[in-house]
Amino acid sequence: MTARRTAFAPLILAALLAGPAAAQDAGTAGATAGNWQRNCAVFLDTLAGRGNASDAEISYCIGQTEGIVGALRTGSQIGALAFAGLLTVEAGMNEQAVFDLFKRVDQDRLLGICMPAGTQTAAQIETVYRYIDRQPAKRNLPVTAVFFEALQERFPCPKPEGK
Repeated sequence: MTARRTAFAPLILAALLAGPAAAQDAGTAGATAGNWQRNCAVFLDTLAGRGNASDAEISYCIGQTEGIVGALRTGSQIGALAFAGLLTVEAGMNEQAVFDLFKRVDQDRLLGICMPAGTQTAAQIETVYRYIDRQPAKRNLPVTAVFFEALQERFPCPKPEGK
């Protein structure tokens, strides 16, 4: 074992022995909507002039939020692409036509969240935070699921004409 691996061994062992509560505090597990909301409360308080969050607290909230939104977008693209592949194989659809359509569809429409251009992270944070306030039972749900619901509610995609 190298010196670097040996130095990390006690940290890994401590994390394994500490149990789920420590992992939640470290942000590696327990990614619930309630945990995210607690982490971002100081950001919104500071934004409203009622608090004095540190740069680290603000960066943590913004980083979590941008990471979640980015993951939702990426996941929707991967899911849509996988389904497009399935259509070409199972339904015998024209592969090129399916993938041409996939490339033409707006990424936000795949996700079902159509935020106006220039929507800032602060607006996303406030949207999800207020959504959780209105629906406190969702605090124990995975944060990504609650983000999806909150952002879809606030920023729905327009229905295609004729539908």
